[in-house]
Amino acid sequence: LEIPTIESKKYSDDAIDCEFYWMKKKTNSMTSLEGIRYHVKNGVFNDTKIKDKIFSTRERIEQKFSYNATLSGNIFSGREQSLENCQINIDELGE
Repeated sequence: LEIPTIESKKYSDDAIDCEFYWMKKKTNSMTSLEGIRYHVKNGVFNDTKIKDKIFSTRERIEQKFSYNATLSGNIFSGREQSLENCQINIDELGE
């Protein structure tokens, strides 16, 4: 968020892709309802408590708005949620 450019969006995309890779792996054998429940319970990027900690100051909130404004109006292609997008090998971390 420090340098709001289209190129910097890659880092947030990587984090989201990494989370979705993990979620898909964990919910693969679950029913749709069980998978949705797992996503709601374990999702990081939709967790209000985590977002409150990340955006805990006025400066961080203002930077988030600046970042979103810089990227608004652009169309981004979809990406595959894969282990390669993770900064660490989450398969080795486990739960």
